[in-house]
Amino acid sequence: MLNLKAQRESLKLTLEDVGNYVGVGKSTVRKWENGMINNMGRDKILKYAKILQISPLALIGEVETEAPDWASKDDVIVFDEALKRNSVVMSYDGIELSEEDKMQLDGMIRAMLWERIKKGKEE
Repeated sequence: MLNLKAQRESLKLTLEDVGNYVGVGKSTVRKWENGMINNMGRDKILKYAKILQISPLALIGEVETEAPDWASKDDVIVFDEALKRNSVVMSYDGIELSEEDKMQLDGMIRAMLWERIKKGKEE
């Protein structure tokens, strides 16, 4: 389940920051985080999702935000393949990644996981 408070805090945003951006009071944001308000206006959903850097569909429960219990390894996003696809738009902290950024990210991940990658190929 999507933890809105944790997402907000991971972005180092206060209740007031989010409320000001969306156009509501911080108490309303707190109620959204606690599940006390379920019906949000479309304009609020879009702004709230944008500032939290999540899909608006996640806010209305139309998409899974975590792998469901029945998910298999085949359901997991294969990150190295996603990085290589030109059609995938990726962003980090609101900054769209260029193809060069994706290549650098791929190199960093491979360096970070090198021992595990090497071990997997040896088995």
